[in-house]
Order: sequence, then structure tokens, then C-alpha cells
Amino acid sequence: MSIFQIADGLYRGACPLTEGELGELLSRSKTEIVVGHPTFQNADNIGKELAGGLKAVAEVYPGRKIAFIVSDGTCRMDALDDSTLAAALEASAETFRQFCRRITNPLCGGAADNAHG
Repeated sequence: MSIFQIADGLYRGACPLTEGELGELLSRSKTEIVVGHPTFQNADNIGKELAGGLKAVAEVYPGRKIAFIVSDGTCRMDALDDSTLAAALEASAETFRQFCRRITNPLCGGAADNAHG
């Protein structure tokens, strides 16, 4: 399996992805909305961008199951620079922790589901 869970609601894929693997994960988690976020060499600002996006969808689509998918052109099979992906995962994890302090969310053991990635 080339997609692995690193925290509740937080996953990381490794190249190459197995065909259909992402679709299966989204189906199992009953994702209702998918937000694609392409990146390239922006480790310095991806955290702020993702945190803002996660907070916005939680406000606009309360109670919906939302997946953010970050596709980073910096990290390729021939150039394994994962600095942008690492920054994206770190920012997402911190945003989830902030959600847990403010709202009831199943990522924190609660009943409501506002956003996950």
C-alpha cells in the first residue's frame, strides 16, 4: 500500500500510487467533497495556505466530510524533495489540533465531522 495513515484523518502517499488506492480511501471514509491543492516548491507558504483552506471549508461546509489532496510537483520519482509535503502535513496536523480545541470532531473522539484530509 502506498498511502499510509500518519495520524487520525491524515494520510501520506508515496510514489508510485497503486491504481485505485486513493479512490478506495475516499470511498471508505465516505468523503463528500474533495479539494485538490497542487504545489511546487512552496514549502515556505504551503502551511498558511492549507490552514486557511481547512478552516474555510470547515466554516462553509459544517458537518461534511472533506478531503484535501496535496499534489506536489517538487517531489518526484527522480527528485525526492519532500520539503513541501512535510510542511503541508505539519500544518494540517496543527490545524486539526486547533480544531480539536475549538469544536467537537471525530478526529478528536467527538461526534461532529467538520474537515479531514
